[in-house]
Amino acid sequence: MNEQLCRKCGLDLETPEHVFMLCDDPNTRAARWELREHLATDFRYALQLPVPRESASTVLRALIFHWDYVAPMARFIYAVAKAWQWFGNVLPTTFFEDEPGSDDDVDGTV
Repeated sequence: MNEQLCRKCGLDLETPEHVFMLCDDPNTRAARWELREHLATDFRYALQLPVPRESASTVLRALIFHWDYVAPMARFIYAVAKAWQWFGNVLPTTFFEDEPGSDDDVDGTV
């Protein structure tokens, strides 16, 4: 298993429990609070934040596997994953693909 510190906050190992329940990244934290509000309003479920480190795995599993919370959890996981999508990746500034056999082949052969 590749263990590394969280790329967003650097405070703990980057595990699903950390990313979704504990990470101090502002976007992740905001998504967690939005989930909390949604669960409280629509389901009368009081998600206690911050989640204690020792119960993060249990809380995450309970939320994921509770049938009534599928839609809000899917939105939450999507929001967090979207915020993490390009984090740490170096994107090419220019990218193009030549037609096979064109005069502009990268290897210089035609």
